[in-house]
Amino acid sequence: IICDEKKGTVKLDQKGMKIDLGGIAKGYTSGRVMEIMKKYGVKNAVISLGGNVQTLNSKPDGSAWQIAVEDPQDKSSYIGVLSLRNQAAITSGGYERYFEKNGKKYHHIIDPKTGYPVWNGLDSVTVVCDSGLLADGLSTACFVLGMDDALELLEKYNAEAVFVDEDKNVYLTSGMKDRFELMKNTYTVKEAE
Repeated sequence: IICDEKKGTVKLDQKGMKIDLGGIAKGYTSGRVMEIMKKYGVKNAVISLGGNVQTLNSKPDGSAWQIAVEDPQDKSSYIGVLSLRNQAAITSGGYERYFEKNGKKYHHIIDPKTGYPVWNGLDSVTVVCDSGLLADGLSTACFVLGMDDALELLEKYNAEAVFVDEDKNVYLTSGMKDRFELMKNTYTVKEAE
């Protein structure tokens, strides 16, 4: 991808190449919906676009919005609840879109170094920050990077996260400790370091 900031153009290096913005489309859309709501005087709102949640201020009674974090090993339940005000919470993981072949799951989040699905022990990453667009991009990037490398990226963008691994551990960044409530005793909460 060749970007020319002076001209405001983006072009692809080879014929037949395409860009798919599906990885950030819902985050972008939720942010635009919030802008429209503000323009028309809406004071309190929450929007959910298939797991991408964005809040406007708090609930009308002044309390924080309670946003469920889905259990990646049991999609019919959730592992905990996030308290949010005026932020987005967006989750990426390999448990929603996948197929199985010979007893192995192949999900849709691809490691750019190998061309195969990412296998790093994480089941999901939920990123919380002020921008739905940024949270959407960061959640996928953090899932690909793995928790250790993702922490530096989150700090750079002033974002927080909830990491869930395949061993049923929930790792919280420092800003999530007081904003996440575990609801499933089969999981263990730890500090992301």
